[in-house]
Amino acid sequence: MKKRARREQGGVLPKSWPGQSEPKIISCETQPRKKKRKQSETESNAPASKFWELAESLDKVSVDSLLASRIGGPGNLKAPSVEEEVCRAAAVRALRQAFANLCDKHGVKAGTSAVFFDKWHCKWLQCAGSAAHAAGLLAPSEPLLPMIEGFDVLDEGLIKALAFLHRDKVAPLAKDLREAAAKKALALPRKFRKLQHGGHATLSPSEDGKAVLLRFEDTELQISSKHLEKLRCLYRGKSQTGFADAAFCCLLRYQSVLQKGFQGACTAEVFRAIREAFGARFECFASPLNCRYSAMCTAFPDTDAVFGSVGSFFALNPDHGSFQLNPPFVDDLILPMAGKLEQLLQSSDKHKTALTFVVVVCGNAGSRSGSAALGALQGTKFLVAEMTCPKNEHHYIDGEQHANEEVRISPCDTAVFVLQSRRATKENTATDEKMDLIRQSFGGKQGLTDGKKRK
Repeated sequence: MKKRARREQGGVLPKSWPGQSEPKIISCETQPRKKKRKQSETESNAPASKFWELAESLDKVSVDSLLASRIGGPGNLKAPSVEEEVCRAAAVRALRQAFANLCDKHGVKAGTSAVFFDKWHCKWLQCAGSAAHAAGLLAPSEPLLPMIEGFDVLDEGLIKALAFLHRDKVAPLAKDLREAAAKKALALPRKFRKLQHGGHATLSPSEDGKAVLLRFEDTELQISSKHLEKLRCLYRGKSQTGFADAAFCCLLRYQSVLQKGFQGACTAEVFRAIREAFGARFECFASPLNCRYSAMCTAFPDTDAVFGSVGSFFALNPDHGSFQLNPPFVDDLILPMAGKLEQLLQSSDKHKTALTFVVVVCGNAGSRSGSAALGALQGTKFLVAEMTCPKNEHHYIDGEQHANEEVRISPCDTAVFVLQSRRATKENTATDEKMDLIRQSFGGKQGLTDGKKRK
């Protein structure tokens, strides 16, 4: 690895966002001591306080500037009705079942077919998002079954995912799945036009009182009472009826998109350490269900904006600030993320601004975030520090923490990368002390490998 001269430690950098002729320097320091203490005490009494830290979130000016400068502009997408979201979820379920049937038809023993479908679907959504951003849009008009050009790009992805099988069996399966998906996508708008709107979701406690049931017609969803209170705190709408509908649509969206999780949430200790070390108070890959701050990037701005989402990370173009990234452990997402980071940091260097990214990913080369994804992060010239926490010696919170609050031992290594622009290396230096703080937050002083720091 190329060695670099060690730079002096500086203070916590302020944030500003591009998109204006005179970029504003926006302070994201925590509130003054007195005000912060009062706010923290208020939050500590809230039922949802263990799941997020509102007092440490970005200030409103920073968030407003980010909204104004993102691809697609500051306006929000139209939120779906409960009828539309139920119809959309049914279409995704039908496509998921069609994939299972096609596996049987073509003699493909795919094991747990949900995993392979989810990876294929993730690639589909990634392609659609990229196409929307290239067209200057915040997101595709259809979030789960979008029509995109070059649909056949998905074939190779599925064939690669099922590479352990004979290609002559998988290729026809991929073609049939693509055709089935296109039919579902074309049929969805017609189904929407036939819907009778005006219904609303209802909330009721579960029998044991520890969870809340969200219902609309025959669809029933469950969320823990504490996470529902968290959504109430995040909610930016005006009516109780609107809240129930928004919570129902958000929960159903994430249930539809992933049957098998590819992501575990970092613990509160890790968030606190990264915030204290680098001033990061913003998540680039989150959802209203697992976020820790009141503003975040999520995959679905149509359902999530009312809970604080500013849209996809790939729609943002920050050139100042400090950000935390813990993406789903999937190559098809991590590779374009690495490319986006490279682009942003090059722009930051060009404009001589301070930009820091702290990236948390699976550290196993043979895993879902495999050698290509790790290589992209390890090979960038902007990497200033990295470390690895070995599997079975640190923890994650269950990716579906809104329903299951278990803290699980990680089955894979976790890698932490710090990428910075030149100015950030001087103002927000990745010192050994900062890396030690993050390392200890994953599992204390024992059981972790030494941080590997570039100088």
